[in-house]
Amino acid sequence: MEMMDIQAAIRWFDESVELMVALGKNLESHPKDESDPLKRELIAAKRDWVEATLKASTLAALAITRQKTLELPLLMGHAQDLAALMKAETLYAAEEGKTWRLFEQTAPTNPEPRMSGIPDDIQAKINELSAKS
Repeated sequence: MEMMDIQAAIRWFDESVELMVALGKNLESHPKDESDPLKRELIAAKRDWVEATLKASTLAALAITRQKTLELPLLMGHAQDLAALMKAETLYAAEEGKTWRLFEQTAPTNPEPRMSGIPDDIQAKINELSAKS
């Protein structure tokens, strides 16, 4: 059995933390209640993109965490790398949580009905992987 690439997983978590910070800044720059319909539509499209990115990132993080759990006996021999991975995972979880909270806090006060570009099966997969973790 080949062990997961710990350094690649750490890099992924570190880069994803940077992505979460950028997504948060993007959300902070949007007014909550925009009167111009075109700007409102642009903000809604950006929010859809941010939500899709957050969901995809959550799926990837869950997959890495699940793989780490499955390979824990192999990883125990690499204590320093495992500790670094767990630290990166913790930092990612904190930043992801902040970004999700900001996403919810910056929701428009009176959103217009839109067709969501995010399939429900992504949320179902997130729930499934969360239950397995």
